[in-house]
Amino acid sequence: GYEYPPCFCTNRDERVEIGGTACLRIGSREVWARCAMSVNNPIWRTLQQGCPPPEPSAGVAPPLPAG
Repeated sequence: GYEYPPCFCTNRDERVEIGGTACLRIGSREVWARCAMSVNNPIWRTLQQGCPPPEPSAGVAPPLPAG
């Protein structure tokens, strides 16, 4: 049988698997996008303008409010 080559997207030299999401910087704007397939090619599909804030890492306390 034929084995298809692995398909994935890249964002700033990081591999993102099909179905994965990432914050893309395009010029001076940011978009939240999902890696998908279109006509046998991996593409980015915009989910929303702007990116959600990063989630805190496990074991790392959130920053204290200023003041």
